[in-house]
Amino acid sequence: MAGLWLQRSHIVAWMIHVSDDESPWLRSVNVGMQLEEFKFIYWMEWSHRMAGRTAGMVFGLPFLYFLARGRIKGQLLKRLSLLFGLGGLQARATSE
Repeated sequence: MAGLWLQRSHIVAWMIHVSDDESPWLRSVNVGMQLEEFKFIYWMEWSHRMAGRTAGMVFGLPFLYFLARGRIKGQLLKRLSLLFGLGGLQARATSE
């Protein structure tokens, strides 16, 4: 699970990136944004990503367990497979 734990070296690199003049996009879109505001947005995005991963595991692991045991069949299998697939597509679309 890449990105689960943020190491101190990543925080330092991230702070340098924000303060560096090599970030014209950041400067043009977020004119006047302070480092504390950027940190707030960053942590909100990080926690949202972790919540999504947790939800995926809470659904996916029991689904795969019961699927492997043959306890999910017929119409329920189709519906849960669709939900599992749509969740995976959403995760893929938001990670790019």
